Amino acid sequence: PLRRGGFRDVLAGRDSVWVAPACADSAVWRLSPSGKLLSTAFDGAPGSCPAAALERDWSGTPWVLRPDAGAIFQLGFDLGWHPAGDGIAPPAPAPAGSRAIDSWFFWGAEPFGLSRGGAGDAALLYRNAGGRVEAFQEDCGAGNSLVDVAGDERGWAVLTRQWLRLADHQPRE
Repeated sequence: PLRRGGFRDVLAGRDSVWVAPACADSAVWRLSPSGKLLSTAFDGAPGSCPAAALERDWSGTPWVLRPDAGAIFQLGFDLGWHPAGDGIAPPAPAPAGSRAIDSWFFWGAEPFGLSRGGAGDAALLYRNAGGRVEAFQEDCGAGNSLVDVAGDERGWAVLTRQWLRLADHQPRE
């Protein structure tokens, strides 16, 4: 049952819609296109409100980041969530003393975390480099901080406070 209204995230997919409720006993719900609850995943203790962030990589594959657990799961053909394994390291949890990750995205095959409102209102990006989470600032110009990034199998989009950039992937040679 939903304890506090709203959703953190949503992702449409294969005859299903996945949502991450703001606060429920499960971190991810699978809904039919009509809104009927089909299944839940990542159950927590009653009242624990486990968190999840949904994303799609550049090949179109759906993923879930569990920021509190520091783990990534990939949607399988069975419509179940499977651990990413050693191939993909989560960009979370953020280093101690850092802001929480607001969203995440794939840049190519590598997942990045995004925290808005860093020093001077600039966004901080997080990546896992060899098992160690690193934070760095993305500079899009004065007053033009990074807001979000998204990509799929066709291309990518970068949203800042002043512009939206859309692009296709470069062909590999």
